[in-house]
Amino acid sequence: MKKMRKLVWMLLAATMVGFAACSSDDDEDWVETPGGDGGSATGTVDVCGDATPVSEYTFDFQTGVVDNENFNVQGWKNVIVSGTRQFQGKEFDGNFYIQATAHNATSDVDCWVISPALNVSEAANKVVSFDLAQAYWKESTEFGVYVLQCDNGTTKETKLTGFNMPTASTTNYSFISSGNIDLSAYSGTIFIGFHYKGTGGSQQSTTWCIDNFVFGKDVTAVTTVSITSAAVTTVTLGSEYKYTVKTSVNNPSGNTEISATGLPAWLTIQDNGDGTAVISGTAPSAEETTGDITITAKNNNVSDTQTFKIEVKAPVQPGENLLSNGDFATFTDGGFPNWTKGNNEATVWAQSTTTVHAPSTTSLSLTNVTGTTYITQTLKTGITAGKQYDITVWYYNVTGGKNDSGLRLWSFFLDANNGYVYMPDANDAAADPLRTNNKYFPKSEGAWSSYTTTVTAPENAVGFKFEIRAYKNCGDFFIGECSIAEKQ
Repeated sequence: MKKMRKLVWMLLAATMVGFAACSSDDDEDWVETPGGDGGSATGTVDVCGDATPVSEYTFDFQTGVVDNENFNVQGWKNVIVSGTRQFQGKEFDGNFYIQATAHNATSDVDCWVISPALNVSEAANKVVSFDLAQAYWKESTEFGVYVLQCDNGTTKETKLTGFNMPTASTTNYSFISSGNIDLSAYSGTIFIGFHYKGTGGSQQSTTWCIDNFVFGKDVTAVTTVSITSAAVTTVTLGSEYKYTVKTSVNNPSGNTEISATGLPAWLTIQDNGDGTAVISGTAPSAEETTGDITITAKNNNVSDTQTFKIEVKAPVQPGENLLSNGDFATFTDGGFPNWTKGNNEATVWAQSTTTVHAPSTTSLSLTNVTGTTYITQTLKTGITAGKQYDITVWYYNVTGGKNDSGLRLWSFFLDANNGYVYMPDANDAAADPLRTNNKYFPKSEGAWSSYTTTVTAPENAVGFKFEIRAYKNCGDFFIGECSIAEKQ
């Protein structure tokens, strides 16, 4: 069970509360055809065919799922019945899941996502469970979960009922665990299908999200506690510091208690009693780095901890790169500190000291891109709303299998809760220079080239998610210095 597991469940659905959430802006980030690898869109729901069922299966969507790309993982089927949409991968604060929505779709959406084959007869525990979340509830949207079976060459659908799931009153994007769903009435090979039907257009449909699929295991036996938020580790001299601690609990008993040790005198913690807490205070006027601060979240005598330091530093000057290790000069243990790389296992990430863009003496080498991948760095602070910022990426195609580079910027401003903040009139990727206007960098085979854009930080922006994406068959390339800096 993944550490970022976002669920909470009670015995009665009416008392269900989700303690962790996806990004509230995910609906606005849908891309019809982003150039990804795509899914298994067949137009019909058919589970009759060759399949090797398993007696136990857990999938937390942390591997093989790419943000804003059609869900395409071995064993699963992603089926479009009508329309142009299917289930897509989503990522928020390091957690991956999948979702379906008809928001801003050009037509109505009817699609399924179907699990791998499951062997109920051989399962030690004849149960299935999963986490669901909804957002922007519309009564016209249909969402259901089904047991699918092959019956003499025809797919038989049986709707599951009586389990915990979100309702119109559930907080947007708050995941709820279904709890154990009894499958003892079934035998042989089955599939679990999630069916979505929504009305196209703006704000005409509910968004549905799926996470943490488990078959053959009892998910209620053990309490688990996770701190799901990323700590805020920098603050400028004399400014206000705020870190909202978020937790996720499976099978809770009462409230989750959140405490902290090692806080400097200028910080305090407030436990909100709802699985969150706020650490806040005014930073000192002299630069310093705190000692270890340890957050502890405890429920039912089970706890999780998070330890970090806070660096108090002078304000960033105009022209100064806000990214750390932006020239990829530091490379340790097969990775670049401060950067997070995508989950395409075949892709080779390395450091180059030969093909570089002066004055830098290093670059990132990326080869064997067999599927969508990315490299990203999240700045939780350092951005001031209303100021202009220059964003630059240097790149060099060694070989290229596309008419363009197959490489692009896919970035966002962030608010204090780490949610996406779009620039005015840029909800659509085609109108957003931070997403390369839904295009790719021009091809630059055998030479260094750059993509540069200047944007004004929108209202409520305090941070920035800097991400570069590469797509299947883009060839081999180098990435030189990447930067985001306040315009001088």
